[in-house]
Amino acid sequence: MIGVEVSSLADIPDGMVSHTIPAGTFAKVTHKGPETNLGETYGFLYGSWLSESGYAYAGFNFKYWDERYKPKQEDNEIDIYVPLFK
Repeated sequence: MIGVEVSSLADIPDGMVSHTIPAGTFAKVTHKGPETNLGETYGFLYGSWLSESGYAYAGFNFKYWDERYKPKQEDNEIDIYVPLFK
């Protein structure tokens, strides 16, 4: 799913759906480097970090791209948000 932040759900175009991300505790991890290395970042996040954090995965992670997103470049950055619970 690809999304965009909106200020109102009143004018969602036909064929599109809205999804509200509930407030809560999130881990935010910034992946740095080409997207081809995203697997390493997810491996760290769901492997060692999550198991040592004292938190549990609460479902539906998402990625956030902004002006730092530069496909296939070393200075690429993507934020990964993972909902958590104790």
